[in-house]
Amino acid sequence: MIQKCPHCKQDVVFSRDICPACGHGARDEEREQATYMGDEARLGLAPLYTEEMETRMNAVQRRGRIQTGLIIGLLLAPLVTLNTVGLYWLRISFQGLLALAVSAWLCWKLWNGNRLARHALWIAAAGTGVAGIVTVAVERSALDPVRFLAYLVFGAVYVWCAWILWRSTDLPEWLTYQRQRRREQWW
Repeated sequence: MIQKCPHCKQDVVFSRDICPACGHGARDEEREQATYMGDEARLGLAPLYTEEMETRMNAVQRRGRIQTGLIIGLLLAPLVTLNTVGLYWLRISFQGLLALAVSAWLCWKLWNGNRLARHALWIAAAGTGVAGIVTVAVERSALDPVRFLAYLVFGAVYVWCAWILWRSTDLPEWLTYQRQRRREQWW
């Protein structure tokens, strides 16, 4: 949770009773509310890391940003895991590395506001998710338990990601905001 340190007066993320900014001990009762919350945010006293989100983005764009981050994480996590396990076992797969590289590139383009990347990702996620679920349905007796569970869970997750990418009304608002922001930065 982000709170203000009583010693250095900085907004920091406390995971224990030690301030990561100054190193002093600060129990929960001694800490204050972070500056970016409450009246300070309305007065424009937001810290740098939340300033753009608090001042320029509306609620729909913020939800679209959260959805985009969640989808990127859920789409890339199985691919990163697959390649990490392959590297650990010294069985590196060219197809796995290629899938990770293409997916990471498409996710990067999506984060930057590319509409074509959104459509390519929902089609790929839907195809992969349906293929995983169909594999479970057709070959459930031939699959070992780990593959069965992986195909079932990641298939359902990929189908959910495809649905959000395809049908979300918040995501296009975020992508439009990102495209506009990038245009402003370049000009």
